[in-house]
Amino acid sequence: MHGQFERFRVHCKENMVDVQRQAKKLLTTEWNVAATPWAILELCSSPYVPVKASELPLTLRRVQFGSCCLMYSALSTDKVNLKMLTAFLLFKGFYDPHDHNSVDVVFVPLLGPKSRIGHGPLGPGDVNSGVASIGIQSANVFVFREEECTKVLLHELVHSCRLDFVDSLPIHQLGMELHKKYNIKSRVPIRLNETYAELLASLLDIAIRSELGINVTKKVRAMADHFVAQADRVMCASALTQDTHVFEYYVAKASLMFVVTPLGPTRRSPDNVIQLVDMDPSSFAKELSRTCVQKAHYNAVDVGDDGRGIDIDVCFFGSKLKKTTF
Repeated sequence: MHGQFERFRVHCKENMVDVQRQAKKLLTTEWNVAATPWAILELCSSPYVPVKASELPLTLRRVQFGSCCLMYSALSTDKVNLKMLTAFLLFKGFYDPHDHNSVDVVFVPLLGPKSRIGHGPLGPGDVNSGVASIGIQSANVFVFREEECTKVLLHELVHSCRLDFVDSLPIHQLGMELHKKYNIKSRVPIRLNETYAELLASLLDIAIRSELGINVTKKVRAMADHFVAQADRVMCASALTQDTHVFEYYVAKASLMFVVTPLGPTRRSPDNVIQLVDMDPSSFAKELSRTCVQKAHYNAVDVGDDGRGIDIDVCFFGSKLKKTTF
């Protein structure tokens, strides 16, 4: 019934004890000190990484399993390292059981513990927590903030295993349509595969933690409410002027959660949300189009030649934005 999500949950349930035992062993007995890999230093030049290479620790602890490894520093705690490695092992065991793809992950929480949604354009330092560099059969992942670090790791692993519709033409075309429709002031292209990766990673994170005692139904409902509240803050703070994938991370993701569960927390069906992760690219693009393009409400719109709203009253997730470039 839940497709990919439920199969992953079963995988977690069947393997959690063994995976945690393996992770503890790797972290406590089978590590060695390694220099910071050049691939991660190169990632620091990415526009999505607000960290300088000179700020990285000179040495990292390294645990190797198959063709993959996790590298971490003394800046992260043993408890967090165990969570990260457990999530990594569970994901690889489910999506790449034969170890076809090598992935090197570096986890160094250099930025503040929480991302920030303030006022003005939102950039990588405000919202980004990780980045991936992907080759044909290998990938490098750098997670540089502790907040939701397991979800961030899963997000980057979704990219690394190419589960994110990155080459889908319908999703690319919809991104261009939304960019134009909402007059998003962005220095980066709208990539709706980021929305899929973020949603799937959030659900996989819940699947893992459900085997550690959380209630899935309550957590999915709470997650939907949290996504909508985040989108509401983003809309008020930035009017969608962005230097990173803010629209994709917050607004498009919340649109999906909001519209597929429109009757509020007491009537929300986690089944509907979870089924989103089983969509093919065309169906996912169609659902995004239906939610993002058709569900905002406009009043008293007078648009100038430059596309800027002279007097726009937009109601989206309960927020009213006046005279915005939205």
